[in-house]
Amino acid sequence: MRPLLPAALAASLLACNPFHTARKADDIRPTALPDAWQQPVGAAAAPDRWWTSFGDPALDGVIETLLADNLDLAQAWSRLAQSRAVAAQQGAARLPTANVSAGAGASRRYVATPQATGDPANPIATVTEGDTFENYSLSAAAQYEVDLWDRIGAGHRAARLDVQASALDVQALAISLTASAADLWFALVESRSTEALLESQIETNTTLLELARFRFGEGLASAADVLQQEQLLLSTRRQLPAVQGRRATLEHQLAVLLGQPPSAGAALGGASVEVPDPPALPAAGVPADLLTRRPDIHAAQLRVAAADERVGAAIAGRLPNITLSASIGFEAQSFGDLIDRWVWSLAGNLLAPIFDGGRRAAEVERNRAAVEGALAAFTQTTLRAFAEVEDALVLEARQAETLDRLQAELDVSRRLYEQARARYMEGLTDYLPVLSALQGVQRNEVSLLSARRQRIAYRIQLHRALGGAWTTELRPPVAARATDSEGDRR
Repeated sequence: MRPLLPAALAASLLACNPFHTARKADDIRPTALPDAWQQPVGAAAAPDRWWTSFGDPALDGVIETLLADNLDLAQAWSRLAQSRAVAAQQGAARLPTANVSAGAGASRRYVATPQATGDPANPIATVTEGDTFENYSLSAAAQYEVDLWDRIGAGHRAARLDVQASALDVQALAISLTASAADLWFALVESRSTEALLESQIETNTTLLELARFRFGEGLASAADVLQQEQLLLSTRRQLPAVQGRRATLEHQLAVLLGQPPSAGAALGGASVEVPDPPALPAAGVPADLLTRRPDIHAAQLRVAAADERVGAAIAGRLPNITLSASIGFEAQSFGDLIDRWVWSLAGNLLAPIFDGGRRAAEVERNRAAVEGALAAFTQTTLRAFAEVEDALVLEARQAETLDRLQAELDVSRRLYEQARARYMEGLTDYLPVLSALQGVQRNEVSLLSARRQRIAYRIQLHRALGGAWTTELRPPVAARATDSEGDRR
């Protein structure tokens, strides 16, 4: 019996499943990969931490705070720690289990003895105290399942693949959150810039209203001219509270994104009032590069591989398994004799399922269906990633055209306003052409500002879609940092 356990351990190490071979994550590829992007891409590579290309140190600080304090990211780190613990549990099943037990007890026996009396029908029973018995025990037991068909090993590998996928989920979330923070940042810049623009327009409209009133007093303008200009001033003032409200809500959103109360948003949003031009269009590589740059794609690959490992575990669950057990113990009626009286046992059990109503077969089919679902999710994730890059490229290209046309329209509207005003001041026309041209100028100024910010948003969308390698440097916050468990390292 002595060589039984080493032989079983060797058999477990050499375990394999002759009925299933799980595919590796790197072998899982999209059915079709485009050779190139449909839209033109840049030639220069952007910095890996792409937000630094905007040259705004305040934005850089916001991103660093986000990566340290965002609560969604903290939850993702927590899920990763949980998956590591699950993998450690799965790995522990590959090792023997051992238990030690100790016990002590005492018992005393009492004996009732009948005593003769003068009345034979009513004897008297007396209770006498018997002997006291003591019992002491000390034992150790071990049990080990021989993983003949790699059922436990496949489950452990699946759990470790889940850990890797969870780590990639953290990276994918970080990419999404940094893009959201940058988008909020430039939306705040736009709101402050719009507020400043409206205040400038209010000042211009106030000056023109004073001029209209003066000309009306001099008999050079009609009351309608004054009322029309006053209406434009009121209309411009009406837009200001909505813009200020949007700025405040954006500050609140940014604060919550950084894990802080909404009241901290005003101090976090910076003071810039100029929407910048985006840096040069970055190089996007080829579509196949996304397979290594996008952590969500790699996570989907790993989940297919994990599901395939679980198919092997389910198939192995239908095959016989061997369990070895061993125990040694000591038992005596006095503590001094405990070590002198010992017993041991070794046993091996073979369990072969014969009939289970189809439960194990159904589990195999369930896991095979899970593989198909994971493959579909991987394909969908890949296609969506390609589409996100294509969308961002085409939207930015069209937005650049829109900006050029808006700028041309603004230039024309300004020239029209100057001519209309000159003709009005010469008394050649009434005030309506001036008012109409001025409304066009102010409307185009707001539209151009909004369009510039939208182009920044499309650039951020492109960086989000392209992914990056910078997420591999992410580490959990110090308070939540934990090293990989021993079971995860095996």
